[in-house]
Amino acid sequence: MKQMIFLRKKGISYKKLYQSNKPGKTFFKLGSLMKNVLLAGIVILTLAVLGCAREEAMIKLVSPEEFKTLIADDDVFVLDVHIPEQRHIEGTDAFVQYDKLLENADKLPKDKETKIAVYCRSGTMSAEAARTLQEMGYTQIYDLNGGRNAYVALFGDQIK
Repeated sequence: MKQMIFLRKKGISYKKLYQSNKPGKTFFKLGSLMKNVLLAGIVILTLAVLGCAREEAMIKLVSPEEFKTLIADDDVFVLDVHIPEQRHIEGTDAFVQYDKLLENADKLPKDKETKIAVYCRSGTMSAEAARTLQEMGYTQIYDLNGGRNAYVALFGDQIK
C-alpha cells in the first residue's frame, strides 16, 4: 500500500510503471512481490499436505459401555496403568505403571497403529498415560472415562 501511494506522489501511474521501457527493472519490482506470495503459498500448501499425510494420534475418551465393546475385540491391546496395581478388568493384556511407560516400551505393542484401551482406577492416571502413548507414536488410544470405578459401577465386579 505504501509503495502504491509513493508511486502516485511521484506521478507514475500503475499502467505506466507496468509498460515502462525498462521491463527488467519493472518486472523485478513486481516479480519480487509475486515471488514472495508464491513462496508463501508453496510453504502453506506443503505444510497442509504434510499435516494431512501424517496420521495424527487420536486419544478418545470412551464410556464404560464403549470400553466393554472395544475390549471384546482381540485386536485391541488392553492396558491397566494404575498404581498401586489393582484388580484388572477382564481381558487386560498388560499392567504398566502410568509413569513408567517409556521404560517398559517392550511390554507394549510394536505396531504403533494398534488400538490401545487404557484405564486406571478413576481416569486421572490413564489420561496422563494416554498422552505419553501419543508421544510414543501410538495413533489409536482409547481412555476409559471414569476408570475402573465407572466400569465396575455399571457392569459389576467383572474383574480378574
